[in-house]
Amino acid sequence: PDTDGVTVKTAEGERRFDHVVLSPGPWARELLELRRLPLQIHQVTTMWFLAKNPKAFAPQSSPIVIRSGDIAFSCFPAVDGETVKVSLHSIPRPHTDSAEKIDRNPDPKLLHAMREAVITHLPDLIPDPVRIGTYADCFTPDNHGAIGPFESLPNVTLATGFSAHGFKLAPAFGEVIADLALTGTTEHDIRHLAPSRLI
Repeated sequence: PDTDGVTVKTAEGERRFDHVVLSPGPWARELLELRRLPLQIHQVTTMWFLAKNPKAFAPQSSPIVIRSGDIAFSCFPAVDGETVKVSLHSIPRPHTDSAEKIDRNPDPKLLHAMREAVITHLPDLIPDPVRIGTYADCFTPDNHGAIGPFESLPNVTLATGFSAHGFKLAPAFGEVIADLALTGTTEHDIRHLAPSRLI
């Protein structure tokens, strides 16, 4: 980046842009300019469970749920018409120093805790997962995303550190990021998301 725009270099050559959105996800810590940010990479495991009555969990009638407390989790509607995605929050998510080093084998303790959470709080789901997915995500110390300009990167909007909330908030984040990229401002109050708060 420079004062007039951004040059993007790839294996296919260079392209010049007025503005770039940098959204590296769990690879943010590997970028030199972002190493000053206190970002952590966590391994996140989600599981999908068959619904006893899939219509009750259809997107039209079932919201995204976030439960806090002793058994904390998030739960998503059956967008495929059959399964409900559940992510447990009450067990610490393992740290890793690289998105490439996550362990994709489910931890038996996590599997047991997830089954117990479903039995206790989501009894309309069959408590044996039919799918398990593990991915790496980038977390900030306060679990809020880092969205906005970053002091050493002119003409760049940074969007990272969504702390496993990116999917749930994607429509709002997308609107904010588009505003910043196109006009440099947004009508949404995003001061609490400023990357500078983390330095």
